[in-house]
Amino acid sequence: MTVPTTSQLEQALTSLGDMLEESDPRLRSRSEWKEADAWLRSLEPGVDEPSSVEDRLRQAEAHRDLLGIAAIEVRELLRAEERTRVERLAEDEVQLETLQRELKVYGGLILAGFVIPPVLFGPFGSFLLLGLLPTLYGVLRMSSVSSSTSGRAWLILQDRVDQVRTQVRFAHGATLACFAIGGLWLVFALLAAEAAT
Repeated sequence: MTVPTTSQLEQALTSLGDMLEESDPRLRSRSEWKEADAWLRSLEPGVDEPSSVEDRLRQAEAHRDLLGIAAIEVRELLRAEERTRVERLAEDEVQLETLQRELKVYGGLILAGFVIPPVLFGPFGSFLLLGLLPTLYGVLRMSSVSSSTSGRAWLILQDRVDQVRTQVRFAHGATLACFAIGGLWLVFALLAAEAAT
C-alpha cells in the first residue's frame, strides 16, 4: 500500500473547498455541509507526518463523499418540488377554466331568468316563478363550483382568480336583480288576474 503524499492531501482539500464554495444554498443548510466546512476551517496548516496526512486525506475524502451524496439528495428534492409545482399549476389551470366555463353558463341562465317571466306573463301569469328556475339552478351550480376553489392557495394565477371571483360576485348581484324583477312580474300578474275578475 502506498503512503498518501502531501500533494494528494492538498488536491483533496482543494476539491472539498471547491465543493463547499460552489454549493447550492439548500445544501449549505444541511449538516453534511456544515460539518465539512467546520472540519476544513479547523485544519492546522503544515502537517507533514505520514499518519496525519493519511488521516486527513481519509477525512477529506469522507467529507467530500458525504457532501456529494447530500448534493444529489438536494438536487432530487429540487426536481421533486418542481414536478409538484408543475402538477399543481396544471390543477390550478383546470380549476380556473372550469370556473370560467361555469360562469358563462351562469350568465346564460341569469339571462333566461330575465327573459322567461315576461314571456309567461300574458298566458301563464300564475306560473311566472317557474321562469326563475333556470337562474336558481345557475346559482346552485355556481355555488358548488365556487366552493371547490375557495380557501385554495393559488400559485401563479391569483390575479386571474380574483378577476373571475369579481365577475362571480357581479353575477350574483344580477341574480338578485333577476329575482326581484321576477317577483315584480308576479305581483303584476296577480294584480292583473284580480282586476280581470
